Amino acid sequence: MHILRDMSRIFDEEMCRLGLDYFVGFGSLLGLRREDRFIPWTIDSDIIIPSLAAMNAMVTLWDSKKTGLSHHHQIVNRMCVNPDFAGGGLMKWAYSEDRYRKAIDEWDRNWDLGFPYMDLYLGRYVEKGKLLELGAGGHKCLHYYKDVFPTQRKLVYN
Repeated sequence: MHILRDMSRIFDEEMCRLGLDYFVGFGSLLGLRREDRFIPWTIDSDIIIPSLAAMNAMVTLWDSKKTGLSHHHQIVNRMCVNPDFAGGGLMKWAYSEDRYRKAIDEWDRNWDLGFPYMDLYLGRYVEKGKLLELGAGGHKCLHYYKDVFPTQRKLVYN
């Protein structure tokens, strides 16, 4: 849990530095709304990036070395911890280089190196900006733009 909290704080700081908007969604929003913390059994965070332009800017401008988080595309866009996260403090649990080389294919290698992670979902404006569509894997969710924006920063899970 604390790793996900730290990842979220780092993500927020970097997105603010870049001037890019985002918001939490799905299970992450549910836990933060109900209990002011992540759902205890979760393995990821769910982040919504509101436009393709914002997603592309984030990927292009992101500082992986400073944040310890790197963008990967593994079925969906993800932000994954890298060896620089927490000053390298998680590396004592990393897979050995030998195990990495023996991974079946590139997907397995990326999956092994990317846990824990944040799922990044892309929002899309429909009906001339009135609605924001969120979706992954064929599931869609529509929200009125005015119900989501402008976003507000709020400290949660202290």
